[in-house]
Order: sequence, then C-alpha cells, then structure tokens
Amino acid sequence: MKSIKERRLPPLDDELAKQVGRGATFEELRQEVHDELQEAAHQSDEQRFENDVLKALDERMEAEVPEALIDREVSRRIRELETRLQEQGVKMERYLQYTNTSLDVLKAEQRPQAVQKVRLELALETVAEREGVTVSDVEVDEAVNNALAEEDHAGHRHGDLRTADPVRAYFRHQLLMRKTIDYLSSVAAPESSATIEPPSEAKELESAGKAAPGGERRARQKKGR
Repeated sequence: MKSIKERRLPPLDDELAKQVGRGATFEELRQEVHDELQEAAHQSDEQRFENDVLKALDERMEAEVPEALIDREVSRRIRELETRLQEQGVKMERYLQYTNTSLDVLKAEQRPQAVQKVRLELALETVAEREGVTVSDVEVDEAVNNALAEEDHAGHRHGDLRTADPVRAYFRHQLLMRKTIDYLSSVAAPESSATIEPPSEAKELESAGKAAPGGERRARQKKGR
C-alpha cells in the first residue's frame, strides 16, 4: 500500500448550492431536495394504492376471459417485441436463436400477462360503462396530437395518422382505462394504503366483476357447488 487517501465532502454552504445549480443559497438547495423527496414519496404512495385497487378489482373479476381476446393480446405483445428488436437491428429469428427458444414458447411465456391484462380491461370497461365514464373527442384529439408531436420533432411526419380511426380508437381506449382507474382510486378514498376498501367499494368492485360477460354464470356455478 503506497498511500491512503481521505475523501473529503464539500462544505454544506451557499457555494455548494451554486455549484450544483439548484438555488443561490444552501437553504434553497435543502428545500428543493426536500420537496423532491416529498413528491417522490407521494407518487410512490399513489402508485402503490392504485396497484392495490387494481389488484382488488382483478380478484373480484369472475367472468371468463374469451380466448380470442387473449390470443389477440399475446400477438400484440409479440409484435411489440419484434418492433423493439427491429429498432435495435435484430430480427426475430435471430433473437429466437440467441435465446434458444421458439415462437410458441415465447407466446406461452406471454400468455399469463396477457390474461391478466385482458381480465383487468374487461373489468375496467364494465365499471366505465356502468358509471358513465367517457372520453370526449377533444380529449382524444389532444392525446393524439401530443403523442404525434413528439414523433414530428424526431423528424417523422404522421399527419394522416391524426385522423386515422385505428389510431384514435387506440388513444380513446387508453384514455378510458386511465380515467376509470382514476375514478376507482378516487371513490375508494383510503385512510391508508394498507386498508384501501370501504365496504361500499368492495361491493362495487365485486359487482363490476360479476357484471362482465360470463360473470353471473360463474357466480351461480360457485353457489351451486
């Protein structure tokens, strides 16, 4: 060992705040960091609560999921993977060889997540229909314009896509799912993330699952057992 070096931290003063470019004084720096930590904690709590709400909804979803919808979701996931690979200059065939797998195995691996997503969306659609959650054309226009504006800045022109029915249908669906999740989160009104469901909300989520296609039939089958 030739030498021992001691690591010295800079003093916590106004000069440090100026060096990091986050305020003119150390107090401003400390307040900014505090606010960021508070916001991060708040977002984490919100995300955790939202996940709890969706989990509760999924657990009460008693409807059978149509195989056609599952297959469509699996295919969509495979197409997304293929698109990401192409962006990296990798063909699907090469990817399958590199991972020592097959397309059938890849589809089987995607199936559990596809089932969960389809189940959840069916339940959310049922809640949206019953509670009157809708998406306006103005909201769709704004979402499409915002998404394609980023592509335009990147040098890609997608003017025709702004009015394309499949594109608008996609964004309408995504907005409906988002608004319905926000609605469920608001009506749950938890006292803490550990106890997210008052009795009325539990009944609402349960009825949402039974109201979905096939839900009542499954419920009757359970009672008959």
